[in-house]
Amino acid sequence: MPRSLRGHCIRTARYAAVLYAHAQHSDGLTHTELAVCSYLCDHPALMQAHDIGKCFLPQELLEKPGKLSGEEMALMRLHPLLGAALLQPAGREEADGRYAQQLILLHHERWDGKGYPYGFAGQEIPFSAALLSIADAYDAMTAGRPYQPAKSHQKAWREIVSQAGRQFNPAAVSVFRRAAASFERLKKEAGHAARHC
Repeated sequence: MPRSLRGHCIRTARYAAVLYAHAQHSDGLTHTELAVCSYLCDHPALMQAHDIGKCFLPQELLEKPGKLSGEEMALMRLHPLLGAALLQPAGREEADGRYAQQLILLHHERWDGKGYPYGFAGQEIPFSAALLSIADAYDAMTAGRPYQPAKSHQKAWREIVSQAGRQFNPAAVSVFRRAAASFERLKKEAGHAARHC
């Protein structure tokens, strides 16, 4: 796994754990959703596997500095399926396997149905995956990508909040709003650690 991808997975898991912790104090979640958030909060390593399918993609694709072509984007959009397939044989009856597979498979689905790989929309997307998609997007924005410079915490925060009801589950965005100070602190810590490696 490329170092940049490993760093992204670790940071995303930290952000997601904060969201899962805050979600446990949310109104309107089902008993099952609360139980999943509680479980994931106690097992942060499960979120680190969310992009494991990218290990099967060419490194030059992952590090391409410009916009991806249609064919390249189609290949990139396979990574949730590739990652979930990797876990297929590993005891789906176990909570770790079930939750990890669900997160890997569905963290790029969108509230408006324009995500991938299935185009799920609204409540079809498990709340745990909706929270992870925010953590994933936040890290992608604030750490930067080969094709996009890093954004400040404030710009990333505004972009995520503006996408409530479009890209992101509105209830998940409400959790993110409550967790904003923790996100900003973790972002500063991640930047400090990167400068001292």
